[in-house]
Amino acid sequence: MCVITYNSTVDTGFYVVALQIEDFASSEAVNELSSIPLQFLIEVQNSSDSCEIKPVFETLHDMNSIIEIPVYTAYHQTIIAKGFKISEIDVISQIQLTISELLMYGTTFERWYINVTWIPSPIFIGNHSICYKAFDIISQASDNICTTVNVTSSINYCMENVDSFRTKWNITAENTQVNLPCTNEYMDSVSRNCNGAGIWEEPNYIQCSTHYCVENVDRFNTKWNTTVINTHVNVLCTGEYVGNVSRNCTGGGIWEEPDYSQCISTTYYCGANVDRFNTIWSLTKPKSQVTLFCTGDYVGNVSRNCNGVGIWDDPNYSQCISKSIQLLIEQTARLVSGGSENNIVTIILEDLENITRVHTGLRSGDLLASSAILNDIAKYVTDHKEKLAVNQLEIFGSLCDNLLQEKNHQTWDELTDEGLTGVTSLVNAVTDYNDAFNQVIDGEFSVVVVKDNIVMEVGRNSFDDITVPDRLKTSESWIADSATEIKLKKNICSGLTGYSSTFYRNISRFFPKFFIHNGEIRSFDGWYDVNSIIADFTVTGKSCSDFSLVVTFEHLFGNFSRPFCGFWNFTAFNTVNGAWSSFGSQVMNSTDSYTICEYNHTTNFAVLMSPGLTPMSHHLPLSMISAIGCGISIVFLVITLIVHCVLWKYVKNDRTKILMNLCVALILSYVIFLAGITRTDNKEVCTAIAVALHYIFLTDFALMLAEGIHLVRMVVIIFPSKSIIQWLLPACWVLPGGIVGIAASVTKLKGYGNQKICWLTLESNLIWGFIGPALLVILINFVIIIITVSKIMTSKGLAKKTIKEKSKIGSTSICVMLPLFGVTWVLGAFSLNEDLVIFQYLFSIFNSLQGLFICLFHCFLNKKVKEGYHHFQRRRKANRMDTKLSSDLTNYDNNKKITAHQRKYLDTEERNKGI
Repeated sequence: MCVITYNSTVDTGFYVVALQIEDFASSEAVNELSSIPLQFLIEVQNSSDSCEIKPVFETLHDMNSIIEIPVYTAYHQTIIAKGFKISEIDVISQIQLTISELLMYGTTFERWYINVTWIPSPIFIGNHSICYKAFDIISQASDNICTTVNVTSSINYCMENVDSFRTKWNITAENTQVNLPCTNEYMDSVSRNCNGAGIWEEPNYIQCSTHYCVENVDRFNTKWNTTVINTHVNVLCTGEYVGNVSRNCTGGGIWEEPDYSQCISTTYYCGANVDRFNTIWSLTKPKSQVTLFCTGDYVGNVSRNCNGVGIWDDPNYSQCISKSIQLLIEQTARLVSGGSENNIVTIILEDLENITRVHTGLRSGDLLASSAILNDIAKYVTDHKEKLAVNQLEIFGSLCDNLLQEKNHQTWDELTDEGLTGVTSLVNAVTDYNDAFNQVIDGEFSVVVVKDNIVMEVGRNSFDDITVPDRLKTSESWIADSATEIKLKKNICSGLTGYSSTFYRNISRFFPKFFIHNGEIRSFDGWYDVNSIIADFTVTGKSCSDFSLVVTFEHLFGNFSRPFCGFWNFTAFNTVNGAWSSFGSQVMNSTDSYTICEYNHTTNFAVLMSPGLTPMSHHLPLSMISAIGCGISIVFLVITLIVHCVLWKYVKNDRTKILMNLCVALILSYVIFLAGITRTDNKEVCTAIAVALHYIFLTDFALMLAEGIHLVRMVVIIFPSKSIIQWLLPACWVLPGGIVGIAASVTKLKGYGNQKICWLTLESNLIWGFIGPALLVILINFVIIIITVSKIMTSKGLAKKTIKEKSKIGSTSICVMLPLFGVTWVLGAFSLNEDLVIFQYLFSIFNSLQGLFICLFHCFLNKKVKEGYHHFQRRRKANRMDTKLSSDLTNYDNNKKITAHQRKYLDTEERNKGI
């Protein structure tokens, strides 16, 4: 091996070095046997490390030293080399030595060691040379240090032995010291003497010191590898936890307790997820937002929120734009700035139509960008009519139809939920473009574009009235099946009247749900919803100074009432995209299937209606019935509580305990209902009332179920041996709280109250958090009523009764059970039909007067209460008699004492007279 050492004397940089390696037969030879060129590149760097500091041995100082050992005695040396990152320690010898791997000595990288061991047998008697050389990572070599081992013969031997520390000592000659590596986690060597009698002395472990903490698995199954002392270790948390756990290895080689404070449970983390656009979302901690680069052929970023309960919100792709659409944005910008060719408007529209038609799923950024392009073009052609062409309207309509395809509906919904411009920007662009297009063709004309999701009509004529859509030209389209139409009534018009109209299919839900009420922006929030398609009408130019529009809207849904003639006000104050308004409009007629509105202006129109089945004329009577009935129920429930408290000694049993809890719960529900159901002025208070009503109504039904469970046990088991009231009543108050807690946390209180009522909103799925348990209780109690009545009617006591008597007893039993079991809530199911208003009145009457019926059947007419009252009265009379008798006896005793005194006085007087 040849080692070349080079110390640079030039500046730093790269240098080419060329060498010629030649081979000669001898040192005196002149002609080479072979010659090989060698070229390489040298980089000269500034370094604080000196190339002159070569490795040195700390345990081998004397060259050619001689070590004498008897046969069967272990030769052991720990060879420690010091230098700049020792990479190798070579051992050169003719004998077979046992050599350990190269290990770091201590805690620094400057000292490294190997252990060399050899146990000679008699055949090795004599001298043996062992040489050592160390190399560092830059191939610098230490001096070559050699040791001679002289193996001698011996008579006595210490036999093979394993000591108390499990160190194995091989057969060794007398008068010999043996050195072995320390076992387990210890470093250096342990020594032991074999004395002249061939007996082992005690081993000397004083040189064994701990430099490592051994491998360990803690109680949380975290594995800690063997570690150098005085070291701080960090590893990943195990199981369903994220973060790092740390642990210290002390100077004594002992592990400290691990620190798990940075390990966070992933229970509430948002799990790894791949969305519908194949973006990969990694495990994320709650209440944080993640931003990633858009995937595929897109530019921009996509963001997504992980909410507080570990559920991903929908990703926000509003900043993700297709690269092809991004190019069209740049072309449109050049068009608006005036730096484009004549036919660029048509080219942009055609390219965008092709992109949106073939794209399998546009992202929200694509929809926003496309709408922005259409708006820019509409504004541009308004000022540059010469850029318009007759065939552009068809292209424009196809492009809008592509954007409104059903495959993009979810993306439009996401834009609406995020409160971004959304579909209103597209509608505004269509209105402006159609208005500009009206001036392309001279004279009378009518151009109709019919697509799957949009019908556009632009024209000019001199008719007194203009009605759209044109039923002849649209007879094969979806608009032909709709009764929706717009009629322009001219009052003061001159010449030809230009107009444009657009009918949109299935986009009403993409409009922001806001309307203007008494000058303030209000959210729909259960008050209103759009119940028609969106229709747009515009009169072009100033040919008409006085006109009216009569719009017939076909209803999309049948379970709505209270029509509101609305138009979209793009410039509504304090809004991003506008709001619905009723300014300049009135309802002319309304039926179950359509509403006719009249407007004195043009724009985008729709009819708004209130979700609900109760006609407006019945609202006040129903509210009055509910309020009066609840008030009456509260009074009679309080009477029931007072009567049972007074007679508690005589009526106390499990059924009465359930009844008392039910009365308290019903009183609370009636009070909260009357005091807070209409407190919609404060959103926080309204939400709190809705949560309280949800809980207390569920508690009412739980206690009604408890009444049914108790009754069926009495009827089926007859004499149950053990009461269940001790766990049944607490469950009735606790379980509803669990249901409400889960519902509130999952929905984040969304759906608890709106601007109309402080209750669970009908449009949210949260209402099933009440309807589901309530219907289940009603169903169970209805079955219990059937079982109970059946048992009563087939009992031996009624076997000889007539049918009339049995019917009377059965009817009485049902009347007694109905108020307690909540079965009258079934009327609420029939009240959902707007044609059956009578059931709404029955529902309000029976449920608001539940307290009255409970007091009537379970207090005034209850046999046990009557008996208790008679016992109470007899006890009162007995107490009064006891009081009177005690008083009479006291008076009698006093009179008796007075009479005796008087007799004694008279006897004394008579004796005095005789004397």
